[in-house]
Amino acid sequence: MTDQILLLEHAQKLYDAMANQAVENTYTGSLIEVYTSTGISRSHYGRLWATLRDANSIVILRKGRRALPAVVRLVRRPTEEDVLHFTKNEDLTDSREDAIVSLQHRVATLEGRLRGLDVVEAIRNLDGRIVRLEGEVHGKKTE
Repeated sequence: MTDQILLLEHAQKLYDAMANQAVENTYTGSLIEVYTSTGISRSHYGRLWATLRDANSIVILRKGRRALPAVVRLVRRPTEEDVLHFTKNEDLTDSREDAIVSLQHRVATLEGRLRGLDVVEAIRNLDGRIVRLEGEVHGKKTE
């Protein structure tokens, strides 16, 4: 079994373990405990989390601490293509073409998720709404 196939299987197993406990595609709990529950060797821990993040399968909204659970948004189950595109090559020198293809794939993924959303305008809109709400709460009228 190749390293990438094993990595894909482990990444899917870890994703599925979180998905089984998730509420509305959000896992809340201990990252170490959910990882340990999969039975996967601890030697893969860092690489698996990095693979899931790099492949845009998860977004870690909050890292947990002793009294505060981690919060992880589950975006989509990792695929073979994700692992091929986003796993770190063990060679120290990646070809320029590989880097370009990887960046093109990541940009296409982001564009697909944004679907024409103007991020700057959305932030301005939200900021204006927050200012108006704060004004209403504090009894000031703003325009």
